[in-house]
Amino acid sequence: MKSLEIVGFKRANLGKTDAKALRLDAQVPCVLYGGKDTVHFSVPAILFRELLYTPEAHIVDLNVEGTHYRAIVQDAQFHPVNEMLLHVDFLEIEDGKEVKMDIP
Repeated sequence: MKSLEIVGFKRANLGKTDAKALRLDAQVPCVLYGGKDTVHFSVPAILFRELLYTPEAHIVDLNVEGTHYRAIVQDAQFHPVNEMLLHVDFLEIEDGKEVKMDIP
């Protein structure tokens, strides 16, 4: 499985209006689940090109303001009409913990 690094920035404000403002700035709101804490962050939309628009599965090395996580994409949500990327959920990977995922 290939590995890809994505750099993100923590989100101070959560909610619909703040998510809309992020999307207008070409950022995608993201959430990292599966670890000790849930991490809310945003990533520039252009960084998802190699991750989501390919038939290959990737392990993602997330760098959220200096904190590193290993994760996989759990879910990606797209706009129903213009197919713009709206939201991405990541699942943190830990050694010894089983993960079930769909391979395209």
